[in-house]
Amino acid sequence: MTKYKYSQKNLKENQAKAVARDASVSTKTSIETVKFLKGKTTKVAIAYLEKVLEKRLAIPYTRFTDGVGHRPGNGITSGRYPQKLSKVLITLIKSLEANASMKGLGEELKIVHFVAHRASTPMHYGRHSRREMKRTHIEIIAEEVEEKKKKPVKKKEAVKTKVTEKVETKKEVPKEVKVELKVEPKVEEKTIEKKEEAKIETPKEIKKEAIEVKE
Repeated sequence: MTKYKYSQKNLKENQAKAVARDASVSTKTSIETVKFLKGKTTKVAIAYLEKVLEKRLAIPYTRFTDGVGHRPGNGITSGRYPQKLSKVLITLIKSLEANASMKGLGEELKIVHFVAHRASTPMHYGRHSRREMKRTHIEIIAEEVEEKKKKPVKKKEAVKTKVTEKVETKKEVPKEVKVELKVEPKVEEKTIEKKEEAKIETPKEIKKEAIEVKE
């Protein structure tokens, strides 16, 4: 048996891969299913395929739609419920998760590379001679999802502390200003009254002295 080569050669440290060689499934159906599941996490993909086995959800077809009927679902015009392929893909994704755990990766894995290729097609034997078998190679590569939920929490806490500090400073400053305003006017009024009394008393005393001098 010849050595199989992946279409994507360079594999990162946070990635894991798996392959199903010569799977006896339709290549066209595999292409449609693989294209739909790419970009999802492994857990979501397995849950969706399990619902396909129960015929609760359909795989949407966008390329090979000749003779494919419509199916219920959001955004699905035509689709099918591939039973045999769903079982093969579930085992493939589970083997990928096992490879990732052996490599030391986490449980949350996102499917980055999911491709189906046509394999060699041997002929049937017996009564079905001269009819080709269905064979497909299916590749899958998943990447570990990094946790990004902790960073925004720290930023929010820092913003809250800054806001509370600003509010406290704003509340403290007006109190000091009000106290000063209440004290200052009283002092000014007393000084003004004393000055007015002094101005009023001096002219009377001067007039009395002038009258006494004339007499």
